[in-house]
Amino acid sequence: MVIRFWTEGCPRCKASATTLADWTHRYGERGLVVIGIYLPKEKQSVEDSTVRQAARDLGLDALLSVDQDWSALRHLWEHGGSRFSVSVSLLVDRHGIVRAVHRGGYLTETRASSREETHGFRLAMERALAES
Repeated sequence: MVIRFWTEGCPRCKASATTLADWTHRYGERGLVVIGIYLPKEKQSVEDSTVRQAARDLGLDALLSVDQDWSALRHLWEHGGSRFSVSVSLLVDRHGIVRAVHRGGYLTETRASSREETHGFRLAMERALAES
């Protein structure tokens, strides 16, 4: 399972949505599930339809959730080491163990600056999917 935090208007999130869509297509039958956790920019409550439309606009095809007050992301930032941006990704295996963390930014192998980190994340995902 890949858990990806995202928000509207985020270019890193949009580029990463393309990668996640590709991975879902390539690895979905092997058990890959993507969960997109929406981080609203405003403090008011957000409607499900708004989140679904924002995901469509981004090109994110995932199960959707909302971190209304950013508390889950803040917890990761406080206990997970250095942080880069809101667009954090976690790879969680079938046993609930976090196998890889992408600390934010572009999750894509087409951008030179993020290719190596994304490639490592994908390899960890492939190993996790290969395990029974």
